[in-house]
Amino acid sequence: MLHLLMTTLSFDPVNVLREAKNVFFCLDYSGSMAGERMKRANKNLLWVYGELCSDKDWVGFIRFNHDIDAKLWFPMGKKGDWGQVQEAILALAVDAEGGTRLYAALNRCITQILRAENKNDTWIIALTDGESSWDHPAKSVVERLRKINKQRTQKIHVIIIGFEVPNSVVKSVDAITSITDKSCLLYTSDAADE
Repeated sequence: MLHLLMTTLSFDPVNVLREAKNVFFCLDYSGSMAGERMKRANKNLLWVYGELCSDKDWVGFIRFNHDIDAKLWFPMGKKGDWGQVQEAILALAVDAEGGTRLYAALNRCITQILRAENKNDTWIIALTDGESSWDHPAKSVVERLRKINKQRTQKIHVIIIGFEVPNSVVKSVDAITSITDKSCLLYTSDAADE
C-alpha cells in the first residue's frame, strides 16, 4: 500500500525538481472512530504528511463527524512556510464523537481547494470508517468533481483510506474513488506499518 500511495502522490525523494502538489486531509472523527481506529488514522495522517508531503506542497486539513469541525482545521498553506503549525494541529486530532457525514466533508474540501488558486493537482486524502445514510448526496459530489476536473487543467483526485470499512461503504465510495485514474480506495487496519 505504501508503494501505491507514493506512486499516486508522485513521491520521489531523489527528484527535488518534481512539481508541487496540493494535499487536503479530511479526517473522520465520528464516534465509531474512537479509540484504536482514531489512533491508527492519526498515525497514518501524520505519516503521509511527514513522508509524502514536501516543503513545496500546499496542505489543508478539516475533520468531520456529523458536522465540520470549526475549531481544529487549517486552510491550504505551503508546508515549507507553515509546517510546524500544520503538524501540531494534525497531532491534536485524536478525539472522536458524533455521527458521520463523509460526502458533506468531501464537498467542503472541494470548496476549500478551489479557493487555493494555484496550478497544482490536488489529492483529497479522507481517512474514515464509513458514511451515513443521511449524508450529503454522494451523486452531487461526484458530479461536481467530474465537472471541475473537466473544466480545469489541475485535477482533483480522491484517496480514501478506510479503517474496517463495511462492504456497503466500499460500494458507495466506488464512484468517488474512480473520479480520476489516480483516485483510489485503500482499506486497511494500519497503512503506516505496511
